[in-house]
Amino acid sequence: MKKWHFVFLVLVLSHYFGFANSVFASESDYKKFEVSTAFCFVIDTTGLGKTEGGVFDGYYFLTPNLGVGAALGVYNSFYYQSFFKTDSIVSSSPQTILSRFNDPTNYVTRTEILGCFKYRLGNSHFDPYLTAGGGALLASLSGTNNISYQTTPWDPNINQDYPPSTSNFSQTLPTYPVVQLGVGFETMLFPAFNVFIDGKWSLIFSNGISSGYVPLRLGLNLDL
Repeated sequence: MKKWHFVFLVLVLSHYFGFANSVFASESDYKKFEVSTAFCFVIDTTGLGKTEGGVFDGYYFLTPNLGVGAALGVYNSFYYQSFFKTDSIVSSSPQTILSRFNDPTNYVTRTEILGCFKYRLGNSHFDPYLTAGGGALLASLSGTNNISYQTTPWDPNINQDYPPSTSNFSQTLPTYPVVQLGVGFETMLFPAFNVFIDGKWSLIFSNGISSGYVPLRLGLNLDL
C-alpha cells in the first residue's frame, strides 16, 4: 500500500469514527432523569368547588424522547353544602319549637398516585410533549359543623340552654382507579432547568360511573 493510500485511509476512518462517536454521543449523553414540581388549578366536573393543589413527578428516560416514571398529586377542594335544619318540640304549653341549624364548612382532599409515561415530540428548546398514566385516587372529607339554635316563638330561657357550637369532622372516602392523558409544552429557562405548562384529562371510575377533572399545571423541571 502506498503511503498516500494509507494516509487517505486513516483520514477516512478517523472522519467516520469521529462522526459516529458524535452521533452515538448525542444519543447516549442526554439527561436520563427529570424531576418536577408544579402548581395546579383544577377544572372539576365532579361537582366540587374551587380546587387547587400541587404535583411532584419524576421520570427516567429510556431514550431522549421516552420517559417512564411516577407522579404524586394533592388537590384541595372547597365543597359547598347548604345549611340544613331539624325541628323538635321542646314545650307543649305553649308549644315551642326548637330549630337546630347546621351551616357546615367542607373540604375534600384528593391524592392521586400514578405510574406514567412522557413522550417528548422534539429535542429543541421549546418542546411539546404527551403524557399518559394510571393509578389510584384517594380522597377524604373534612370540615367543621357550625351549629346554632332558635326557638319559635322566641324563648330566651330555652335558648340559653342551647348555645352555638362548632365541631370538626373527617371521613375517609373510597379509593377509585383513575387514568390520565395530557399534553403540554416545556422550554429551557436555564441550563438543565425548564419551565412547563400542561393539562391532563383525569378520568375517575367509581361504581360503573365515570367522572373527571383537569389539572392545569404550571411548574419547573430539572434534568439530571
